[in-house]
Amino acid sequence: MWKIANTILLATFILCNCQKDVSKAKQGVSIPQGLSDEQAIELICKQVYQAQLKQIKISKTPEGYYADIDFGGSSAFTFLNRNNYKSRVYALTALYLFRVMQAGKKYNLQTIRSSLSKPFHVKHKELKQEIVEEFEVLRVKSTREKLEKITGWNTTSAFSRTQNGGPSQDVFKILGEIPKHWQVELDELYRIEIK
Repeated sequence: MWKIANTILLATFILCNCQKDVSKAKQGVSIPQGLSDEQAIELICKQVYQAQLKQIKISKTPEGYYADIDFGGSSAFTFLNRNNYKSRVYALTALYLFRVMQAGKKYNLQTIRSSLSKPFHVKHKELKQEIVEEFEVLRVKSTREKLEKITGWNTTSAFSRTQNGGPSQDVFKILGEIPKHWQVELDELYRIEIK
């Protein structure tokens, strides 16, 4: 019962964060012909992250392309309770990673490093007030080789949706597996207090 309730909450969160551009996302990404692989990967990131994308750097390695992505937009996350904060942030990060990596396969995208930064209210002791500062709270890295080991990775469309516009159940299964296949470089989510 708890698993079903948590899945519903997670679906609601992802739906709310993605709903603005549902019609565009239903088709996946659209890449015009004639772009270099680097340009195509950059366009994929822009289409997937949309307003959440802050910065992207694409570099060529001997294995293929490496995307270093900063995201988070300019608004703070809001949630119903603190118990699901980390799982929801992980699910959203996994969803972006799944979509970019799957769409980028055609363009030899091999590695993604994804960094989430958000504005937070911080109690400033010297000023005796709360101020808003932006902090990097999560940074993860993964490779195509690791992610393709996930059951369903190559057979499930990362853009598969329900009638309501949220990710399909097959996508949710993969989102739950992705964090097991990424390397966490920074995780400051435990420091966040939700009031």
